Amino acid sequence: MLLFNPFEQFEIMLIVPIVMDDIDISLTNLTILAMMISGIVLTLNSILYKSYTFIPNNWQILMEAKYQFVFSILSEQTGAKGFKYFPHLLTVFTLILLYNLGGLVPFSFTVSSHVIITFTLALSFFL
Repeated sequence: MLLFNPFEQFEIMLIVPIVMDDIDISLTNLTILAMMISGIVLTLNSILYKSYTFIPNNWQILMEAKYQFVFSILSEQTGAKGFKYFPHLLTVFTLILLYNLGGLVPFSFTVSSHVIITFTLALSFFL
């Protein structure tokens, strides 16, 4: 893929066209990258959760720092009433962080640059 202008990295390309009746569930570079990053999040969480010990290793320190960072933001902004939304907020924070870090890789696709992704994440909080 040659980039002739800087906006070509934001184009959604059809990879596998799948149409069932009137419903289009085709795979694009956006859906594949979003599924890959979501899979990485789930895999890392399951692997790291099993390896937690009393004396933390580097991964556990990183996960605890992320947990503490999101928890402190939530407690400062909402107080005790917002604690029930903490698991959802932590998941969305991790997804957005990895979406944006994935966009820093040269010649990669930035998932969070599209309005539909931010709309879907916001809709999950609204519902």
